Amino acid sequence: MEKRENKDGKLVRLAQSGDNDAMEQLCAEYKDTVRMLARPYFLIGADRDDLIQEGMIGLFKAVRDYKSDCCIRLRRLSFRLFLLWHLSRLWER
Repeated sequence: MEKRENKDGKLVRLAQSGDNDAMEQLCAEYKDTVRMLARPYFLIGADRDDLIQEGMIGLFKAVRDYKSDCCIRLRRLSFRLFLLWHLSRLWER
């Protein structure tokens, strides 16, 4: 888990500085996570692809907004936890 956090943190910093390859790698790595999290929010008659696309936009915003010193109740958040929190806020509004 520690290795993943370090790898993700490095990719996020690179993506925040404009590295498109790092952003593409993060998108590829978290695409399945976004799909899994979107599943419970699917509404009958809605387009599932639209919901997933909204989640991928949420991923971009999470990369933009993430800070490695981000804390909740004095606990540091890994990028993965920050993304999960960010997407749940996005879809529950």
